Amino acid sequence: MTRPPQTDAPLIGNRFRLMQKIGAGNCGDVYVAEDTTNNGLEIAIKLAKGLDLEKESRRYRAFLEDYQQQHGCTPRGFTELIGAYDHYSYHCIAYELLGPTLEDLFDFCDRRFTPYTTFFLGEQILDRLRSLHQAGYTHGSIKPENITMGTKKRCRTVYLIDFGSLFPTHTPRTHSSTDLWKSIHRHNGLNHTKRDDLESWLYTMAYFLHGSLLWDAPGADVHNLKVTKAPIWMEELQLGPLWLYVQALPPETMPDYKHLKRLLRSQSNRIRPQPLDFFTKHRMLRAIGSS
Repeated sequence: MTRPPQTDAPLIGNRFRLMQKIGAGNCGDVYVAEDTTNNGLEIAIKLAKGLDLEKESRRYRAFLEDYQQQHGCTPRGFTELIGAYDHYSYHCIAYELLGPTLEDLFDFCDRRFTPYTTFFLGEQILDRLRSLHQAGYTHGSIKPENITMGTKKRCRTVYLIDFGSLFPTHTPRTHSSTDLWKSIHRHNGLNHTKRDDLESWLYTMAYFLHGSLLWDAPGADVHNLKVTKAPIWMEELQLGPLWLYVQALPPETMPDYKHLKRLLRSQSNRIRPQPLDFFTKHRMLRAIGSS
């Protein structure tokens, strides 16, 4: 990407001052920025050249408005869109600042989550997908880098981020997740549907339970391994009934989210409630540091 504006450049929207880069998405880089009109409140700014980010902000705003119209409230687990701005040759989106991504937390926990943490996260991700799908949208890029935790009082709330691949359900897709995370049907060149978001959701939970994806190796035939190995792998990880349901789901059918949640809870209810892995690890590190 072209070098972004310097932090001492004029304020974005006469309001926001870039501080530091914290990530990158399908359509741009993400920075922490200071809101100079709100006591220096830190927010997130995503910026990029070209029209992709402007289109992303319009689609995300449309989803929020459609959900609000249908339900009379804002969707849980989706960041507030503060505004969209043009800055020099960049388009910028200002968002509420969230916590670390699940990929960052996975690294923090030595690349393994317990079943309790995995199913806790998986149930919330499913709820977010239900919000998107019932409003008439699909995410298109479900993976740990595109899922975060909230902050402070919402530190146990899961958020979906990176809406560069967000589209109304029946829109032909020009964006999709990388090969590692996309569905078998997407490998076959079929249009992205709600079913495909759910398959990526299952890969995400399997990744957390196993520590890696079976097909994440140099030269691996990703498509073939998903077709031949994923069904057995999902059964071994106690995700088999979920896998069978998602694979049998017709592409235009609205998923039965209550049924999916019952299948998920049939596993999670067997596990004694416990602290989430990243909270436990954080407390352990603090204790070591103070000893």
